[in-house]
Amino acid sequence: MKVATYTDVRDQLRAYLSSAALGAALELGLFWKLADQPQSENAIAHNLGIPLIRCRYWLGTLSQLGLLEKQGDLYSVSAVGRTTMIDAHSQETWALLARGEREYFMVANDLATHIQKSDSAWTLQGLAYPDYVQQMRENPERARGFTRMLYEIHQSLANELAATIDLTGVRRLIDVGGGSGVVSLALLRRYPDLTATVVDIPNVCAAGREIAAENGLAERIVYYPVADILRDELPKGFDAVMDCDTWFHDEAILTKLAMSLNAEGRLFIVGNIITEEIAPSLGSAVVDLRGAMHKPDYTRFTQEQVLENLRRAGLTVERSKALAKEGLLLIQARK
Repeated sequence: MKVATYTDVRDQLRAYLSSAALGAALELGLFWKLADQPQSENAIAHNLGIPLIRCRYWLGTLSQLGLLEKQGDLYSVSAVGRTTMIDAHSQETWALLARGEREYFMVANDLATHIQKSDSAWTLQGLAYPDYVQQMRENPERARGFTRMLYEIHQSLANELAATIDLTGVRRLIDVGGGSGVVSLALLRRYPDLTATVVDIPNVCAAGREIAAENGLAERIVYYPVADILRDELPKGFDAVMDCDTWFHDEAILTKLAMSLNAEGRLFIVGNIITEEIAPSLGSAVVDLRGAMHKPDYTRFTQEQVLENLRRAGLTVERSKALAKEGLLLIQARK
C-alpha cells in the first residue's frame, strides 16, 4: 500500500509484525481450518497450542488486515481472505511461500545500522544466507515441495506464454533452469509435435518427472540433471531455448545457451528485467532491497543490457513484449 496519512506511517512502522502474523497463519494453516467451520478463539488457541491471550491478539491482527471476520464468538475467513488466498493457491503452496519469506525476513533486522555497511546484512548478523538452490540440492523433500509450489503458482505464466510464443516448426525445446517443466508442459499441450528437455539440479528433476507423469506427458519431456547449470555442459541440437524466470542474462551464459541451438534456432528469455514498459511494484522494490542488503552492488539487468548481451552472444533480437499480467518481460532472439 502507498502511505497517505500520518496513521498510515505509524501503521507501516508496525507492519513487520502484521506481516509475521499473516505468515504464521499461512504456515499453520489457520485459514483452511476456518474455511468450512468457524471457531471460537478458545478452540483456535487449543487446537493450535497457542496461549489464549496471545491468540486473541493474533486473531485481532488478522481481522484488522481484513482476512478474518468475527460474528459473535466465532471467527471465519472473510470474503477477501477466500479470494486472495484460499481460491488462489493451495494450503501447501501458501505455507511454503510464507516459510520462504520468514527465512529471508532476518535481513531486515537492524536495517538502520546495516544499510550503511558494505558487508552483507547476513554476515553482519553472523547468519548464513538462505540459499534456496543449495537447500534443494541437499534436501530432496525441500526440492519436491518447492518445485510443486512453483508449478502451481506459475500456471498463469505458463498458459500466457503458450498463447504468446509461436513454436510452429519447432521440434526440440530445451528449458534451462525449467524446474517442474511448467512452461514446457504448457507448450507441449499446445504443440503436439514438440518434445522438451528440462535442465535443472537432480532433486528438482526428480520432482519434475513426477509432475510430468501426472500430466500424462512423461513420454514427450526429458529431465536432464546437472550439478551446476553455469558450469556443466548443456545438451545441444535444439530448435529453441527457453530461459524463464532465471537470472541467466549475462553475456557468458547467453553465449552458452546459444551453443545449444541449431542454426536459425530461437532463444526466449522471460524475466524480471527492468524496462519502462513495466511499472515497478512495491513487491519488486522490496525484493530488490533484500537483494541489495545481501550484495550492496546487487542490481537487476535492464532491457538494454540484456539486448546488448544477446547481440554479443551472436544472436539477433527479434522482439520484446511486456507480460503485464505477470510483471515480466519476454525477449525473443534468433541464432
